[in-house]
Amino acid sequence: TALINDDLLNLLNSVDIPILILDLNRHIRRFTPKARSIMNLIPTDIGRHIDDIKPNIIVENLDQQIQTVITTNSINESEVQDTQGKWHRMQIRPYKTINDKIAGAIISLINIDVLRREVIDAEWIRDYSENIVNAVQIPLLVLDEQFRIISGNMAFYTAFNVTKKQTEGESLYRLDACRLDIDSLKQSLGEMLKNKSFFSNHEMSCQFKHSGDRILSLSAHPIQSHPGNNKILLALEDITNRKNTENERRDLLQETETARSDAEKANLTKDLFLATLSHELRTPLTSLLLQAQMLQRGNLDDDQVRKASLAIERAARAQTQLIGDLLDVSRIVTGKLKVPSK
Repeated sequence: TALINDDLLNLLNSVDIPILILDLNRHIRRFTPKARSIMNLIPTDIGRHIDDIKPNIIVENLDQQIQTVITTNSINESEVQDTQGKWHRMQIRPYKTINDKIAGAIISLINIDVLRREVIDAEWIRDYSENIVNAVQIPLLVLDEQFRIISGNMAFYTAFNVTKKQTEGESLYRLDACRLDIDSLKQSLGEMLKNKSFFSNHEMSCQFKHSGDRILSLSAHPIQSHPGNNKILLALEDITNRKNTENERRDLLQETETARSDAEKANLTKDLFLATLSHELRTPLTSLLLQAQMLQRGNLDDDQVRKASLAIERAARAQTQLIGDLLDVSRIVTGKLKVPSK
């Protein structure tokens, strides 16, 4: 017995874990050196009730938890913090004799502060990333390597008029809100996974149940994860309005170009008309001037005077006709020409 006690004592003193052994009445029987600081113990505390000590861990109803473990022959595990804010996993298990009888309880504490804070950081990063993704106004999907939907952002659920329950776990190609089972998309996604590359601006038409035909621009990029568990980030941007605006702008530019060309042709026609008119006006004016000079010299006989008068009359009539035509053209351009009724 003495040897066993020595072995037990040496074992407890060498264990680098806070361990506390209690009897059936929750009195302290033994504890490891590591238990002294966290449980606030001194050697004279052996024999004291667990409620008589003030441990440096924050735990409610410790005595009641111990009693429940002893009574129910069960194990109780929980995560607790010490007064310095460090996290520990506390385990309370029944203390059993060699005859499998419950003779008390054992409390052990394992420092999990680093792990716990890594989990908290990971959860924070996850929540932070989710908030960023949900803030993006472009619909986004996360797919697995079989192109099943893992998750989507709020913009996706809103744009496609679906819920998480309707989409998560479903194949991208069986999405009920919009048919994406298209060979070109399958080929692009397959090549992306094969070559570990990405693609962008993959345009395709899609008929939505709630909004009719829309034009989507798809971009995909692999999300590197641990081997064998790669994921895909797929963006599905609705560019229908943008494409319509581009088409309207193109049509407007075409109309503008046609109008400019027509204006240039009209301007050229006007120049030709003015050149012709100038020539036509000059001819009778020249005749008028010539005949007037002949009459002015005064050495013409009666026959020559008569011929000069006739020439002047013809030139004046031609001039009058040209001026009348010019006025008619002006009225047509200004919209003031009146067609006489029959």
